Amino acid sequence: MTKQLLYVQQWSGQRDNSPQGLRILIDGSTWRSESLSFSPPGRSRTPTSLFPDEDEPYSGLEQLLRRFRRTRRADGEDDGFWPYELLRRVLNRERVQACLERCAAIDPGSASGLCEAIIGDQSASDVGRWLKHDAADNTLRGGDVSVFKNTTTVAPKSYLRIFALLVLQEKPGLIRAFVDHGVCDDSLPLDIVNNNGSVSLMRLGRPPHVSSSDWFRPHELEHLKSFQWKLITPCFSFRKTRETVPHYDLPEEAVLPWRDDGNYEGKQGTILGRDQGGSGVVRRVKIEVDSLDIDGLDTIIASDPRPDARLFAVKSLRKKNAAAEFSRELEMLKRFGGIQHPHLVTLLATFTHQSRHHFIFPCADLDLDDYWNQKPPERLGSPTYPAFIRWVSAQLRGLAEAVYVIHEPTGRRRELLEVSGPDGKMYGRHGDLKPQNILWFRGDTEWAAAGEEDPARGILVITDLGASAVHSEVSRSNVPNQGLPQTPTYRPPECDMAEGRITRAFDVWTLGCVFLEMASWLLEGTRGRAGFVTSRTSRFLDYGGMDLFYNIQRRGEGEACEFTVKESVFEYIEKLHRNQSCTWYIHELLDLIHGQMLCVIHQERIRSSGLDLRIKTMHRRVLEEPAYAQEPSLWQQTIIERPQPVISHLTCYHQNNKSAIEDQRRRLMGPDTTVDGSPDEMES
Repeated sequence: MTKQLLYVQQWSGQRDNSPQGLRILIDGSTWRSESLSFSPPGRSRTPTSLFPDEDEPYSGLEQLLRRFRRTRRADGEDDGFWPYELLRRVLNRERVQACLERCAAIDPGSASGLCEAIIGDQSASDVGRWLKHDAADNTLRGGDVSVFKNTTTVAPKSYLRIFALLVLQEKPGLIRAFVDHGVCDDSLPLDIVNNNGSVSLMRLGRPPHVSSSDWFRPHELEHLKSFQWKLITPCFSFRKTRETVPHYDLPEEAVLPWRDDGNYEGKQGTILGRDQGGSGVVRRVKIEVDSLDIDGLDTIIASDPRPDARLFAVKSLRKKNAAAEFSRELEMLKRFGGIQHPHLVTLLATFTHQSRHHFIFPCADLDLDDYWNQKPPERLGSPTYPAFIRWVSAQLRGLAEAVYVIHEPTGRRRELLEVSGPDGKMYGRHGDLKPQNILWFRGDTEWAAAGEEDPARGILVITDLGASAVHSEVSRSNVPNQGLPQTPTYRPPECDMAEGRITRAFDVWTLGCVFLEMASWLLEGTRGRAGFVTSRTSRFLDYGGMDLFYNIQRRGEGEACEFTVKESVFEYIEKLHRNQSCTWYIHELLDLIHGQMLCVIHQERIRSSGLDLRIKTMHRRVLEEPAYAQEPSLWQQTIIERPQPVISHLTCYHQNNKSAIEDQRRRLMGPDTTVDGSPDEMES
């Protein structure tokens, strides 16, 4: 019978396509990091069901390991995985010693020394395994990633993972062969190929003192090859500074160390902001504390009241190998993230896995749309209304300031930008502000503590910077309106105008829509806001009913069109002014929205700097003058001004689409066919 032999060599990450057989390839010292650390082994922790008690007696290590494994499914019906911190808690010195003393292949006299080799000094962890980051600012340029040497901080010559792997394969006695040949935790992952070489220090085959019946059979080696990834799962360290975002480049075989809570879509409550039909899919995941670098995490988000796990949102780009898209969104998140401003979402880390790019964020409870639908506003005159309206005002101030930060970054934020304009000045734009992209974090998070007004009520945070852009002074007002990601309801009129240009005023319009819906919710609650949506939904060009804040009417047979804010929007603003609970603060907010934010001509909209100043002035009055925001105020007018329609041509997209629709009608109905019904209001 031909003897099966194994040999060990360094693995550079490249697959060897040689037809040779059983080979154990070792990823050696290439993945190492000294910059990150995990909780020291001596740190006291409250015992939980996640770990066995220190004094729990040994009763079979395999059963104990399987009992305390981490699972990726809520029902626990999977093989699970074993983070390094978990192994350190389960495989303590007493249990390892007891297991070795029961192994017939282990000399009882050598069990103690072998136990010390397995345990190692445990002075480090593997937080940095697969960690890559840029020494300067971690900015991806041109789809490339500048990286440090990929590293790990597992203590050298520790055999804890190797021993756990052997225990789970029911071969703990083989640990001596691995120790004798120096195949330690630092050698993982192992790869297998056939080879008929001889046994030497770097060629680990069946040692002479191990009987062939105790050694691995070929199918066992194949199982070991796949199973080992369950013991070398990533341990994530999150962002701790303004300049750097940790990036993990994970092997295809890597097991992600969390329980997937499913897609956002179709679930109650939000995670990151809805991403329906966009470039990414957002999922909520639960990560146990033994797969996190806890140190410093609470500078980004506060402790979860459940000590054993935390919830995060993972956004995954739909396309594989989308390096340019990933780089663009990463730049925006780094430049304008929550570490830069409390009302902008914080990117915690990124990773690449199976050719896809992913972002990790804190997990929000609701987006603003769901918040309005699920939480009724407090009524004017109630004991809690003063605190409530101060909180609402603080959130509007924070959102306006966050948009101003994006539009005109200053100080360190400006230094992070790539300066290309002749005056060295850069300007940003969000590009997709809407209630679904504004998150509400509950009041017991670090995020909420950033708000000065009643942090127990939580905080609103702008997310989804994937549509954002940064431009220099030269180009900031010269961006064409073609090919831009837009949410139909909140998009401004220039998106449909021929020769329309997208500027920072784009965000002022969309924020005005959000502010108007906030006023609607404040005065009329969820039902009133739903009625507002119905009232502004009407036929739009040739597309049927659409929910928009502006209207377009064609002028005769030509291509010229009239652009106006919808009459239903004007009427609804007047209705809110006449509401008996409308305070002077809300009157001023409605005047600001109507007169300076929802302007068809984008040059007439208020700049974000002026908006920031105006909202701050209003907020100061909310704090200093109780009657301003807490007592009803009779509206002194009867109607609001309707500006003159703006004349412009439609974009080529709409013109081409109209022709296509007419061609389709003629094909289906014939050229002489007429249709009864009311005339198309857009054709009048």
